Amino acid sequence: MAVRGRVRTDDGELGFGFVDVFAVDEDGRLASLRTYTA
Repeated sequence: MAVRGRVRTDDGELGFGFVDVFAVDEDGRLASLRTYTA
């Protein structure tokens, strides 16, 4: 399984951002998991 992650900060003043993790299984289906951070 291939996993690719991306970290992005939307607002530097508030210090708010989230992490997007994408995983592709053997059948080529894409799964996305978004985790919010404070």
